[in-house]
Amino acid sequence: MKIGIVSDTHGKMHPGVMDAFAGVDAIFHAGDIGNEDIITTLETIAPVYPVYGNVDTFPLMGKYPEVRLETLGGKRILMTHIMLLFEPKIIKKWLTRVDESEPPHVFIYGHTHKDRIEQLDGVLTINPGSAGPSRFRTRPSVAFLEIAENGEMNAWIHRLQNL
Repeated sequence: MKIGIVSDTHGKMHPGVMDAFAGVDAIFHAGDIGNEDIITTLETIAPVYPVYGNVDTFPLMGKYPEVRLETLGGKRILMTHIMLLFEPKIIKKWLTRVDESEPPHVFIYGHTHKDRIEQLDGVLTINPGSAGPSRFRTRPSVAFLEIAENGEMNAWIHRLQNL
């Protein structure tokens, strides 16, 4: 299973996202969507699992959750927009919001506009960076998570052309 991960589109998604995500099985949007059209466009590729971010107002806040837990490819994937400091108690806080206690295999977040992948306390954490208008002198990017049939996971960042 191949999952595309995007965040911080802020209402104007980088045109390279559509080509990059061609053929993925699912898409996670880690918030600051900015416009419902972003989700509608991504849904032409694969099912989309979004959360709202701090710039998303009604109706996006009313339509999408702040935190979401999905199981895909046998892996528990927890996602929210803001995670500034990674600590086990932060994960537990988000799990409480979805009435779960079992730790996730993957934790996805956005907000910083800085792409990052790391293993923290046995959890694969992924921030895809930003695929929206250029801010904070960062290069636009998305991320991918591949889950093999044997359960092995591989995640990587895909940098998009500067516009």
